[in-house]
Amino acid sequence: MIEAVENGALHEIYSDPDGTWHDNAVAGVGGGISAVSVQVKPDSTRVIEAVENGALHEIYSAPDGTWHDNAVPGVGGGISALAVRVKADGSRVIEAVENGALHEIYSAPDGTWYDNAIPGQAGNATALSLDLRS
Repeated sequence: MIEAVENGALHEIYSDPDGTWHDNAVAGVGGGISAVSVQVKPDSTRVIEAVENGALHEIYSAPDGTWHDNAVPGVGGGISALAVRVKADGSRVIEAVENGALHEIYSAPDGTWYDNAIPGQAGNATALSLDLRS
């Protein structure tokens, strides 16, 4: 399964058992998407962190197959790149570029979100990658 951005819209691209590829737009998700990072939870639902018009959104599939698109509260705008890791307790850690600066955004087990600038870096970041083993 590949989560992709096509003309600002979220698409899922996958191959079936016969090897045929499919490209489906994800219904119910806003446009203006410029970056995505995905994690698959143990129950097979997908959590996608997305940048929509510079703001962080969490897009997820419910077990019944419906999609939900929620803006993440308390997170600054100006986001241009991100990478996500879902921890064993269900909380998420997102590394993001906000206005050229690296930020660590995370959810506490109670659902509260935090957005912290990472000190000691130059502030000219344009892309990032997250080591999922950590």
